[in-house]
Amino acid sequence: MRYIFFFTLAAGTLLPATAQVQTRNKEVGINGLNMLFSRQVELIFRKPLKQEGQMRRIELNGMPSYNNTPVYGQQQGFEKAPDQYQKEFDAYARIGIQVAKERYSQLGGNFALYRGTLWCLDLNYSSSRDVIVNPNYVSRYSSGRLSVTPGIGYLVGFKYQAGRHIALSLDNNITLNASIQRSNNESSSYDFQTRQENKPYSSTYLSQSVFLSPGIVSRLWITYCF
Repeated sequence: MRYIFFFTLAAGTLLPATAQVQTRNKEVGINGLNMLFSRQVELIFRKPLKQEGQMRRIELNGMPSYNNTPVYGQQQGFEKAPDQYQKEFDAYARIGIQVAKERYSQLGGNFALYRGTLWCLDLNYSSSRDVIVNPNYVSRYSSGRLSVTPGIGYLVGFKYQAGRHIALSLDNNITLNASIQRSNNESSSYDFQTRQENKPYSSTYLSQSVFLSPGIVSRLWITYCF
């Protein structure tokens, strides 16, 4: 990643100083690093504000994951068990949004420094089911969790105008978050001999937390200006 940054720095010194970073055009782009190292999708949208050298930034990100595995058992009567005892699964989904007002300071040539306060909201959902086959019965353990995490932070980054319609941004932020989480757990079993399912046991609880989440330099935005 540092080679990309040094390359853009060297290229910026060779281009004319009149090609300053644009703050009067709309932009749409993606996090280039996620294309190589992650299944997460991150999109960014920018639009100019009335104030000179300021832009509204909206960032969307998300990552889904799902795995479904059939359960194998030789015990007599296992094939008659309900469907929820026949398969294990793990599911996860994350959706996040960040909104900020970027203030730009031209550094000369094709580079600019931008910073601003950001507001963020993350939604995380996960669900799983584990199945254990015993000689006389089969047990299942299911769990689900939903967390809502709002936060506020500060953003700092560098932007390089690679051309009239292309720009590269490298940024970082630090946020303070408050999380509310709802969890649900459920367990039950199915008897092979009686072919009956016992009454499921379930529990639900809420938890809250506040934490400091320092960001790392992990976002390299590739945007199209129009």
